[in-house]
Amino acid sequence: MSAAELQVIREHLGLPESWFAAYLGVSEGDVVFWQIGHSVIPEDIATQVSMLADEATALVAEIASDLAKEPQPVLTTYLHDDDYRSIDPGGTMPASWHRSIAARVADRVPRLRIRFATGSELPALKGPLGDPTDRELQEIVEEPEWQMREVIQQTTLGRGWPGQS
Repeated sequence: MSAAELQVIREHLGLPESWFAAYLGVSEGDVVFWQIGHSVIPEDIATQVSMLADEATALVAEIASDLAKEPQPVLTTYLHDDDYRSIDPGGTMPASWHRSIAARVADRVPRLRIRFATGSELPALKGPLGDPTDRELQEIVEEPEWQMREVIQQTTLGRGWPGQS
């Protein structure tokens, strides 16, 4: 894996250098040096990065396939890590990753509407979806089948990577 490939993949995944370094178990300086070509990227790191990219691609395909069936597809994402953590307290991925996945899904799903979860609905997303105090959300998710798919999408995007708890 080249320096450019590493940086492009990391950025495409929406991962900050600090998070990326912690995930790989290395220093942020290591990531910077690899990205500028001052150090050789170890094979095990290249393998981990490739796996991360492959898993993200599979997740994008899965979500896009589900949302493409919707007449008015909507995907909720998060502006801040704290918002994301309120939905998925045990998750490991940053909100920027979630937004990156949403952007990639948008490339595959015509008419996809991406929206940020708002403060008033964040607690509602933990439990049954469709907080009656949020008129916009209520209009979008009035069908029980859609509600279940949205809960599945929230769970899918918040689960972290396979093999992590």
